[in-house]
Amino acid sequence: MVSDEELDRIYDESHDRFVGFGPEGNATLTVDESLRADVEGVLGKTTRLNVGGYEERVLCYASSRPGDDTVALFTLSKCPENCQRVSEIQVRARKREVRVLDKCAKVPGVHAGLATESGLHLGMTGAEAEAVLGAPQHIQKGLQGAMWFYAASVSVAMSREEATRRGFPGVEHKPIPGTSVSPTPGFDKYIVLWLREGRVSAWRVWLDWGL
Repeated sequence: MVSDEELDRIYDESHDRFVGFGPEGNATLTVDESLRADVEGVLGKTTRLNVGGYEERVLCYASSRPGDDTVALFTLSKCPENCQRVSEIQVRARKREVRVLDKCAKVPGVHAGLATESGLHLGMTGAEAEAVLGAPQHIQKGLQGAMWFYAASVSVAMSREEATRRGFPGVEHKPIPGTSVSPTPGFDKYIVLWLREGRVSAWRVWLDWGL
């Protein structure tokens, strides 16, 4: 059972704000707020990947700085219309772990110094990560190292206008048959860390709306 305090740590919006983007390292891009135009305004124009499945909604940027292997991936919202909102940001320290690397734009605005406002960054130790997020809810061993999982769900009141702005113009929350209860939309928030030799080699923050 996850405590309210643990859930509050996961909900903390400072995990969603990624800082340090751009040639000068002074731009912020935010999960569930930034749009594709914001990403391209900071990092330059690129093509949305068209490789099928999950990755067909991804914008990929690899560092062009000498000796820097950092890659940043932005997943666009999956919705019926106007799907330009960034639903996930992922930062990886090892280019060879990105199977679509040849399709990534090479830019100086992605680098190893990227972080979240909450302090998540490449190279931090497991103890440092726990100081920010608490103990992981689940740990899984994989080819890319140990994966630490954090997740939370919440229901949020949302107007028709807000649903339309998010690309779901047809959403309706009618009462459940036989009741007067109208379900509200909500989101699942996931944070995943990959650790190699005790240090963070990649992380992702993802908000998945149920609309």
